[in-house]
Amino acid sequence: SKMFAEIKRIVDEDISSRVTQYDVIFEAITNAIHANATSIECVLNSYDNPIKENDTEIVRKKVHAITVRDNGDGLHDDNYDSFCKYRTEYKKALGCKGVGRFVFLKVYNHAQFTSSLFDKQEVRSFKFDFDFDTENIDVTPTKVEQSLTEVVLNSLSESYLHHDRHIDRRIEMDLEAIREKVLLNLIPTLFFYKKKGVEITISFKDETTSETVFIKPEDIPDFKEHPFIVKD
Repeated sequence: SKMFAEIKRIVDEDISSRVTQYDVIFEAITNAIHANATSIECVLNSYDNPIKENDTEIVRKKVHAITVRDNGDGLHDDNYDSFCKYRTEYKKALGCKGVGRFVFLKVYNHAQFTSSLFDKQEVRSFKFDFDFDTENIDVTPTKVEQSLTEVVLNSLSESYLHHDRHIDRRIEMDLEAIREKVLLNLIPTLFFYKKKGVEITISFKDETTSETVFIKPEDIPDFKEHPFIVKD
C-alpha cells in the first residue's frame, strides 16, 4: 500500500539508525505531556536472566519491553487525525527533536495504542506499524472511570536485537540512568509546563523487581526571571 511505502521510507531514510530505546521513551513521554497528562508511568520489562555472582549482578539485564501510560486527553478525533496525517506530523517533526512517532518503528516492529476516554465512555485502540492505515482503529463502548492512554512496545526490530547476528542494542535496566536522561531531555518542556502551572509526575518502574523512581515537579528548577535595564 502507499501508506506502507511512505511509512517505510520515512523510517528507513529519515530516521537516524542511531536512535535507541531512550528516544522511544522520550517520544512516548513527550506525546503524553502534549496530551495534557499530569501523571505518566513508564514501565520497563526485561526477559534476561542477569548473570550474578554472590547475589550481585555482574552483567546488568537489558530493557526489552516499554509501556507508557498516562492520564492525558487520549486518542480523541483531533489527536488521532494528527496521528494519521503523518505528512504534517513528519514535517513538524523535522523541525523538532527526533521524528515523532516514527521513532517507535525504528526500534520496535509495532506500537500498540489503547485509549480509554472518559468523556466518550469508550475504548479506542490500534496498532501502529508499517501497515498502519487510518481505518485501523477499533472503538468499543465501555464504562470508563477515568481516561487512560497506554502505548505498548514489546517486539524489538531485528536491527536492534538479533541473537544470531550478535546484534543487541538494548539499553541497560538502570532506572536512575534512564530517569536522568529523560530529565535532561525534557527539562525545557517540563519547565514550560510548570511555568504554566501544570505539575507533571513521571514514574519509571522495573517490572522485574517493582523498583520505581520518579521525576517530580520539585525536580524541575525554577528559573528566575531578572528584569534587565538597557543603558543608552
